[in-house]
Amino acid sequence: MFVHPQRPIWNDTSTCKDAQRRASADLTINGTTLLALALQHPSIHIRASQQITPASIKSVDIEFRPLLPSFVHRCISLCLPTYKPDEWVPLRRAREQFDATLGDTQDFDRWIASCLTINPSDAYVTHMIILGYGTNSVSLGCSQGLVYFTPVWRVFIRQFLEETIADRVSYVEARINFSPEFMIGPDGKANAPHKEWLRTFQDVLAEFRGSLQAQGRDGEFIGAEHHQLRYYEGFDLVGDENVLRPLKDYLPQLLSFSTLQASRGLPEHQRIPFIFHAGETPGDRSMADENLYDAMLLGTKRIGHGFSLVKRPKLMAMCRERGMALEVFPISNEILVYWLPFHVILSG
Repeated sequence: MFVHPQRPIWNDTSTCKDAQRRASADLTINGTTLLALALQHPSIHIRASQQITPASIKSVDIEFRPLLPSFVHRCISLCLPTYKPDEWVPLRRAREQFDATLGDTQDFDRWIASCLTINPSDAYVTHMIILGYGTNSVSLGCSQGLVYFTPVWRVFIRQFLEETIADRVSYVEARINFSPEFMIGPDGKANAPHKEWLRTFQDVLAEFRGSLQAQGRDGEFIGAEHHQLRYYEGFDLVGDENVLRPLKDYLPQLLSFSTLQASRGLPEHQRIPFIFHAGETPGDRSMADENLYDAMLLGTKRIGHGFSLVKRPKLMAMCRERGMALEVFPISNEILVYWLPFHVILSG
């Protein structure tokens, strides 16, 4: 949900066509769909932290990765007693050799899809005692090895846009995780730089907008009809504020970034603004809480999450005075257990 102090918007996508959404791209498309994309590529492998058995299947950690064509796998199943932790197995073979006591290939698909999905039992039961990014990190870690593979990336973006429209969301900001320096290419080597990721995104977006226009559906996507789309909406630092370094530790770099843009004579509307995550914490007077002050001093265009902002009436007033937008995420707050949903409170 994206809230502007003068123009509040409720992101109810069942009734509001022009809802606004900001999304972590890695976690957007259906897990079953992502698995189907992965199975089209024989180079994609899977590994597990231990042998998959009826006792371990719900707690085991898994990871995906496209490997070099020359890679020789030594095991054909995650379920064999001889399987060694973190040993790579071709995804297709792992699916074919899924232990019969665990089910068939469809059961394998359901298991993988569940690993790629944040579900209610994870959010409200398994991870209830973990305050922070634990639940998100589990699904994100699984999906990255599938998403950041150039042959999948292009199809993934198109599917992401299709599902966005299907959800009746007509404006979206996709947050791409730039932590890997390179994406893995078709040859199994990590050699696709960030600029190629963005170029592909731009190409697919242009194709998608064109297909909507050809169908007379361009009004379903605000970015295609009413706005000149900016591929860089802003600069942010993302992560668990409760354990990572605060904004003030990056002041020299952040200030020089602003100075550099001004020194090059860029007009205001062409500069990349700050759009910081800040105050995404249930704590009080912590470093994460202090990020709110530093974000505003740095001139952030808006504040992501801002969960602890409600404890700071003066900062709330400053947000209103400056016309600063606040991105709020009730569902994310539930998943990260920053507050308890009503059904949990009532059942407890």
